[in-house]
Amino acid sequence: MNYVFRALLTVVLALSVSACGSGSTAAEGYVQACYGGDFAAHLSGKQPMYLATLDINQAQWPRLTEALTSISERHGLRFFNDTRRTDGLDMIVVSLCSEQGLFMTADKRIWSVKGQPKTPELPLTISIYAYRNERQWRPVIEDVDSTLRSEWPQQLDNKPKLQVRLKDSLL
Repeated sequence: MNYVFRALLTVVLALSVSACGSGSTAAEGYVQACYGGDFAAHLSGKQPMYLATLDINQAQWPRLTEALTSISERHGLRFFNDTRRTDGLDMIVVSLCSEQGLFMTADKRIWSVKGQPKTPELPLTISIYAYRNERQWRPVIEDVDSTLRSEWPQQLDNKPKLQVRLKDSLL
């Protein structure tokens, strides 16, 4: 994987994490449910237990959101949706979380800033992290993978050549 792609992926992941930190306007309950109240203590430096990319277009984002909603209901997880389309940014950021130690996110951002060169698109990534009770989350991982494989068998890569690690900052 080339350096530019890794750097962009790091920036996107850092932005997604920092967007939901204690100094942000995260949805009520997000920080507690997804980070156990303290991202630095529970998730900083973690690598995902499950990592996949999903090659779907924006028209399929609502279907992905429905599938993840169903998974969250089946497993008693908190569901957060920060999907938006604004001038300059189209994004899907859906998180499934549990204070018992699970943080899952499906994330893709498409930037288009007028007067700036087009930013290379990164894949839609699905990452699952456990910061407590790792074995407890195996059924969730299996459900996520089988649901995505069932719905998008040709578009799912559940063994991508990506290196992902959550960081507390870009530095």
